[in-house]
Amino acid sequence: MKTTRWGFIAALTLSAMLVGWGSSRAFPIGSMNSPIPTPTPGAIVTPFDSPIPTPKPRPTPRPIVLPPPHRVPFRDEQGDLVIQEEVGLNAHGQLVFVRTKAKPAKKPKNEQANTATATELTHTVFLPIVMKPGLKVLVVAYINNSPSEYPDPDVPADPSVAVDTLTNQLIADLAQGSTWHGYATNNTSALNFSVSSSGVIKLYEMPLYRPDGNFDYVAFYDRFSICSLVQAGLVDEVWVWGNANTRMWESVVNGPTWSMVNGPLPNCGKTVTTFGLNYFRHVSQAMESYTHSIEYFMQRFVPAGYESCDFRTASKPFYYFSTPPECTGQWAVSDTYGFTARAWPENSNTGVCGWAHQPPNQPRAPDYGDPNSMYHYLLTNTVQSRCTDWQWNGGSTTTFNCYTYNCVLPPPGQGDYPYELRSEEKFLIWWMQNIPGLNSNSRGRDGNLRPNWWTVKWK
Repeated sequence: MKTTRWGFIAALTLSAMLVGWGSSRAFPIGSMNSPIPTPTPGAIVTPFDSPIPTPKPRPTPRPIVLPPPHRVPFRDEQGDLVIQEEVGLNAHGQLVFVRTKAKPAKKPKNEQANTATATELTHTVFLPIVMKPGLKVLVVAYINNSPSEYPDPDVPADPSVAVDTLTNQLIADLAQGSTWHGYATNNTSALNFSVSSSGVIKLYEMPLYRPDGNFDYVAFYDRFSICSLVQAGLVDEVWVWGNANTRMWESVVNGPTWSMVNGPLPNCGKTVTTFGLNYFRHVSQAMESYTHSIEYFMQRFVPAGYESCDFRTASKPFYYFSTPPECTGQWAVSDTYGFTARAWPENSNTGVCGWAHQPPNQPRAPDYGDPNSMYHYLLTNTVQSRCTDWQWNGGSTTTFNCYTYNCVLPPPGQGDYPYELRSEEKFLIWWMQNIPGLNSNSRGRDGNLRPNWWTVKWK
């Protein structure tokens, strides 16, 4: 079983999972309609109680030295000490600061002394609005001590540095992943994110919690006026970096077209996804969260006609939501052509693309709860796959194993960690690159070209 990562909740109706903690994967903690479990006071909430041993012991992380929340001291041009305090975003997407001089500037003897006191000398500073093409993401990081956690390989030890590194990595991976057949062509990417004009907002504090002990999304949306930013076209998506203390769901969605929530979440009049990501984890874990959100909307929202029926399989590779009633007759789900199919006896061992936890060459397990049935991205066994030429009732097949997405196997005698994490990132990029997007030649059951599936996520 794979180590040091957090995974995905499987249940007949899946809500969204809490942001990953420690060095464990997450298994069911609730369903779409069930209440969120109340944490024991003083305890760190963990999604499940089966710790996975790491290959090697790790040193105890050094505690993070935190400055006071929102307050940054610096010297101005006159050499006076100034305290800069961040107070949030305004309606135009500008990050607003209030600066207070700790002492007044020295005045020449022949100049009249300023009668105002030091604490009264305040003014407001605005960051400029930078409008970039493509999708805009509001990125907020809650940086605080989490003694039970330590960074994965390839992740900077300092969270204030890690959030910048991981944000840039995730943006690059999504651009690469949303380029249809990007492993073989120079097509245009569908997801061109840029951080909103506020930049990555780093809060050295604990977030606000709901009475059940979990992240308060309503207070968070209110603090940053997120709905105003969304309606003004300044924000399309929200990424929140945190740790065990953040207690967020992996992703939550709300909007006029579809929603997936577990508790109160504002509806901004446009579909908005808010991600809970962990700055101690490898970027592959953020990519997995994003891939799950794609799997969510492909099962809850139909882009055109009955496309979501084409995404599913008859022998379900996962149990997010029950098969909708319209997926019958000519729109019946298929083990042979369903996008998420793996190589099974039901499809003559010819899979399609698999899903986030299971590549198409992952052997089928009799029980979803079997931990050996998921999270294997270093499998060299070869199967046939329709993924790279996904055509309903047709298309060519190719051989598939982990080398298809350029996995890197560990040297002899070494464990899979961290090679599994790095290879998972590569698989998820490859998986996304086969989703019908810009310039796709994938055809549906009616023989027509499929729509660009990426366009429906933000309606």
